[in-house]
Amino acid sequence: MEEFDYQFKVILLGDCGVGKTSLIRTLSQKNDSNAGGCCCYSSPPNASAELEFKKHGRRVKVHVTDTGGQERYRSLTTSYFRGADGCLIMYSVNNTTSFENVPNWSETLENNTCKNILTTLLAGTRRHTSDDSQVPEARARKMSDYLEVPCVQIDLDNVSSIIEVFEQLVDIMINKYRIRESIAVELRRASAAVVPGKQKFQCVC
Repeated sequence: MEEFDYQFKVILLGDCGVGKTSLIRTLSQKNDSNAGGCCCYSSPPNASAELEFKKHGRRVKVHVTDTGGQERYRSLTTSYFRGADGCLIMYSVNNTTSFENVPNWSETLENNTCKNILTTLLAGTRRHTSDDSQVPEARARKMSDYLEVPCVQIDLDNVSSIIEVFEQLVDIMINKYRIRESIAVELRRASAAVVPGKQKFQCVC
């Protein structure tokens, strides 16, 4: 059984047709990517893909999960969000409505996860063959500022473009994990430094 230093679950949110399934499909078409030395493979029956990275000498596994069409009826269950470490809120740069629905997806995410722990990116998707962008980058940046999350662009036909976005996400998640781990260590040290029987409590009734 392979061992990893970090394992993360990343979920995909957004309207139907923004490219969530296409993203999974593009990852499945190539097992070895030159971007970041990443290896990727997919599990089509589960609408998911798994990525393996080597970052700073550590092995990282990322499980990417698609909604499986549940968003069509706004019927996403709590199990979809459970255990998520990261999220891509996706919209199509060729579909204004999908962009205008981003705040709704952000609200859904906040209602089902812990915002301070989760790492979120706003991802605008496009394809090589489409040049009729309806969502200017300046407008996307304003939305990312409003949501307080980084904004990225993804070329759904280019696996390297997808991998680069996940690399950025992984870097942020690892940094957050290290900070939480450091805080936990400091708390344990502080707790161990307390000598039993030395604390004094005085009733102020």
